[in-house]
Amino acid sequence: MYIHWCYNTFIYGGFIGMKNILVVTGHGKYATSIKSTLEVLAGYNDEVKYIDFTQEDTDVTLKEKMQIVIDGNIGIGILFVCDLLGGTPFKSAVELSIINENIEVVAGCNVGSILETTFQLENMAIYELADLIVESSIKSTVRFKNNIFQTKVEDLDSDLGI
Repeated sequence: MYIHWCYNTFIYGGFIGMKNILVVTGHGKYATSIKSTLEVLAGYNDEVKYIDFTQEDTDVTLKEKMQIVIDGNIGIGILFVCDLLGGTPFKSAVELSIINENIEVVAGCNVGSILETTFQLENMAIYELADLIVESSIKSTVRFKNNIFQTKVEDLDSDLGI
């Protein structure tokens, strides 16, 4: 077996893959709550990092936490998954992405899409992962419409001759 690194692509025994990590970040304990959920569903994954933006943090301390993750993962793709579009975690990640072409930023994704993306971290380029997680979030966000109650009420109305 051999391993050869080239930018954020690696070749391992003939298999070509992408080296990426996912960073979940958000207000309060959003990130650690997502961590708990993902670990119940799929186990621990070293390629997923979690950064909470707590009440004690400022935009500066949050950005420092993000920079530590970036510095520890130079040369690989980083996908920041933020809780809210336009929130401080999102804005901080966007600011860092402007100076680093290996960073993509998304917001508003659900647990199912985050989980699906973790399974593709080594199979897609970072921009493809950003597209995947957004598309997956859209497809997996649904409304259950209970027609049973409406049908029963309609049947009742017709039985009463109304």
